[in-house]
Amino acid sequence: MADSVAAMLILALLLVVITLMARATIAGGTMMDLASKAAFDRAEDRARTNISVTSVTASGTSVTVKLKNTGATSVADFDKMDFIISYVSSNATVITRLTHTAGTLAADQWKRTSISPDTLEPNTWNESETLTLDALLGNTLDSASTGTVAVVTPHGVDALGFFTVP
Repeated sequence: MADSVAAMLILALLLVVITLMARATIAGGTMMDLASKAAFDRAEDRARTNISVTSVTASGTSVTVKLKNTGATSVADFDKMDFIISYVSSNATVITRLTHTAGTLAADQWKRTSISPDTLEPNTWNESETLTLDALLGNTLDSASTGTVAVVTPHGVDALGFFTVP
């Protein structure tokens, strides 16, 4: 009798362990599937994103960049974009990542000024639309110097523009 009770307890323990292992395997597989789908979706958005710099104008401490969305992905979360600029001030090269603002520009900040034409989805930068960004630098640009602007979308797609200070 004692042997059968011990066997039943061992069998019950074995069933519980097998059930828990099966549930863990299923849950892990589901999480891996969801992560794979999210990675694929991000890669697809990145592949469909393309931008190009159409013009960069700079003087004093201000810079204006015009970008064209030549891809099929829209951009609405401008605060997740990067704006990096390299320029010469007081005969020293300055490389700065500017921070985004929606309000009044302060030193080393940039903001979205306009989207043209903004008819499809207001405040969203869609395909074939031109985005204008204004930046205010913390240092004055040297006259007759050159600089580089890099703008990166939230999907990680970048565009480079070059300028000469008058």
